[in-house]
Amino acid sequence: MVKTFLPLLFTLLAARIAAGAEENTKDRREKMRSLYQEARTAQVEKKYARSNELLQQLIKLLPAPEGTLLDPNFARVYYDMGSNHALLGNKKEALENLDLAVKSGLWDHEFLSRDSSLKSLHEEKEFTALVERSRRALADVAFGLKDLSGKEIQKKDYEGKVLIVDIWGTWCYPCRLEIPHFVKLQEKYRKDGLAVIGLTWERRPPDDAVKKNVERFCKENNVNYTVAMVPDAILGSIPGFSGFPTTFYIGRDGAVANRVGGAEDIAAIEEKVVKLLNQKAEKR
Repeated sequence: MVKTFLPLLFTLLAARIAAGAEENTKDRREKMRSLYQEARTAQVEKKYARSNELLQQLIKLLPAPEGTLLDPNFARVYYDMGSNHALLGNKKEALENLDLAVKSGLWDHEFLSRDSSLKSLHEEKEFTALVERSRRALADVAFGLKDLSGKEIQKKDYEGKVLIVDIWGTWCYPCRLEIPHFVKLQEKYRKDGLAVIGLTWERRPPDDAVKKNVERFCKENNVNYTVAMVPDAILGSIPGFSGFPTTFYIGRDGAVANRVGGAEDIAAIEEKVVKLLNQKAEKR
C-alpha cells in the first residue's frame, strides 16, 4: 500500500487562499492557527462559550470550499462548536452544528457515537439520524462527481447494486496491479448487479494534461467502468485514510460492508463481491 501525506487542520489552506501578498497569506494562516489553539485551550478549561466565540471568528477567516461543501477544516470547527454546545446543554445548537460538520465531511460515525462530550444527545432521534448520515456518507462518496466524459455520477443509477469504489492513482504501482481484477469482475458480474467506480488522485491539480493521462491509462488497460478525479477535500474527509489503493465494498442496501487498504488478488476481491451480490437489499 502506497502511503501519502494527508492534510490536517489548516494544511489545505495554502492551496486555497487567493493569490496575494505572501506575507498577508502567512499572517492569515497564523491568525487561524492561533484562534484554533485558543479555542481548544478554552475547551480544555471548560470555557465552552468562549471557545465558540473564538471558533466563530475562525469560521469568518476560513476560505470557502471550492466546488463542494466538503472541507475538513470546516468539519472540524463545526464539530468542536457542536461539542461545546452539547456540553453547555444547548441541544438544538449542538445538533445544528454537528449537522453542518457531517455535511462538511465528518464521516467518522464511530467517533460521533462514542464521544462522551455528546452524551446528552444520544437519546435524541435527530442525533441518531445524524450518525446514520455520517455512516452512509462514505458509500455516497462518488455521487455528484463528474466522470472523465463530464457526466455526473448519480446515486439513482446505482441503487440496489453492489458497488466497488476504488481510490487509486496512475502513479501507484499496487493500484495498477489491481485494475485488471476490477475490469474482469465488472465484465463477469455486471449483469448480476455489480458496478465499479474508480476515483483517481494524481498528486497535482486535475488539469487537461492530467485528465488526458488518466484517459490514456484507462484506454490502454481496457477499463470498463466509471472513472472520476477525486478532490483533495474528499480524501481529507475519509476517516483513517492512509494510502493507495483504498477500496470500499458497498452492499445493495447502500452501506459500506468492507474497507480494504492495499491491493488484493482477484480471488479475495471476488469472494467479497459474490457474498454481497447474494445478499438481498434491505429498505433504507
